[in-house]
Amino acid sequence: MLLYECIRIVQNWIRPYISSLVVGKLGCMLKHCIEQDQRAVENFTAGHGGLIPLTRWGEEIGRTTCTLWRWRNLGWITTLNVAGKLYISRQEIERFEARAQAGEFSRTPTVPRRGQSGGDA
Repeated sequence: MLLYECIRIVQNWIRPYISSLVVGKLGCMLKHCIEQDQRAVENFTAGHGGLIPLTRWGEEIGRTTCTLWRWRNLGWITTLNVAGKLYISRQEIERFEARAQAGEFSRTPTVPRRGQSGGDA
C-alpha cells in the first residue's frame, strides 16, 4: 500500500512538467525498482544466516508488532537491526521456541476479581 502511495505522490508531483505517458512509465520504473530491492533483501536474508524480517515471523506465529516489541524489551528474543529494519535469526527462533516449550515464559493465569474491571464504579 505504501509503495503505491509513494508512486502516486511522485507522479502527481511531476505531472505538470512531463507528459502523462512519461509519468506512467516513470511510475512503472519506480515500482519495479522498489520491488526489485525488496526481493534482493529477501534473497539476501534467506541465503545469509537464515535471517527473516521480525514482522514476517510475527505474522507467521499470529503475534502483533506490539507483542514482538514487548518480547524484545523483556529479553525473550534477540533481534538484529539491518539498515533500520529488524530481523530475527532462525537459531534465535529455535532458541525461543525451546525456552517456551520448557515453560520459561509461563505464568499462572490471573482471573480478575469482581469489581476490578474498572467499568462499574
